[in-house]
Amino acid sequence: MAVSLTIGQSIAISASGGTPGVFGWAVSPATGISPVATGTATTTGSLTFVKAGIYTLTYVVTNATIPLTCIGTVSVTATTTITVIDPLAVLNLRVLLGGAYNASTGLMRDDLRQNNLLPLTEPYSLSTLVGTSFTHKGGGGNESTTTSVLSTTGNNAIVDWVFVELRNPTSASVVVATHAALLQRDGDIVATDGVSPLTFSSGAGSYYVSVRHRNHLGVMTAAASALSSTAVTVDFTNPATTTYGSNAQQLISSTNKRVLWGGNADGNRTIIYQGSNNDVGWVLNQVQLDTGNPNALITYIATKYSTSDLDLNGQIISQGAGNDTQIIFLSELLHPDNAAFSIAYIVSEQVP
Repeated sequence: MAVSLTIGQSIAISASGGTPGVFGWAVSPATGISPVATGTATTTGSLTFVKAGIYTLTYVVTNATIPLTCIGTVSVTATTTITVIDPLAVLNLRVLLGGAYNASTGLMRDDLRQNNLLPLTEPYSLSTLVGTSFTHKGGGGNESTTTSVLSTTGNNAIVDWVFVELRNPTSASVVVATHAALLQRDGDIVATDGVSPLTFSSGAGSYYVSVRHRNHLGVMTAAASALSSTAVTVDFTNPATTTYGSNAQQLISSTNKRVLWGGNADGNRTIIYQGSNNDVGWVLNQVQLDTGNPNALITYIATKYSTSDLDLNGQIISQGAGNDTQIIFLSELLHPDNAAFSIAYIVSEQVP
């Protein structure tokens, strides 16, 4: 007989026969079982398994009296294998968006939230972003939050939605599961309730972990991480966290924090200041084509939730003070691999 359970499930197993006799049972290994791992009744009662593993339940029944044809008591043994699996992968994640980051405060701006521009439902299922490799897998998609969550202020105020992926440990380009999650000003990524860590139902195991954003270049762990129902922390803001590829993030020396490269206005996983398919042109198009700009003025300021709002202040500015194109320019100019400081350099996302 074999039984399969998930962590936290309970089961009661009984034995019959051997009357009159003495029953005894024991589960091995004895750890991770509640309330007890041994007993003397014909039933184990309700046992709860809180740790993944393979357990063996052994029943031993011994005659109460010596049979006439025997010189001693006789025992009969029966065993059952109980396999307990961990169905969850739980993550505490941290990341910072370079376009929204303020090195003086060590926090990101939450202007989108303050100006009621943040959508209650994640944006990565929209047709405008699905075509830019944001494809939900493994039960992810259409996550939504509440106005109560978005009313939180301070360090835990919500900045924007991010796209979190678990990837195959032997083929990092294969996405196993996704979740759209909320990013707080201090860099914490939380579930849609605004406080909990992210929980994936893909099961415990080793995964590459990546965090991507609609107008910043994503980042991924350099190696697969062992995940389970016990939360694991991956802090992409910490320079000591090794990441996939070359210079996947920007180092802010004054705070010793890593931030995602900002400037990917068109969502094609590159940042281009000058040349074909450049992001500067995309920002300009979003300004000139805005419904509130009938004269297509290049100095017009569009107020909306858009990938062209690269500093996440709720405004798209192509020309003038505080314009979004300067983020594109600085990401190219400051990238360590752009030794020649070329404005035609292309910054590529380091996620396969």
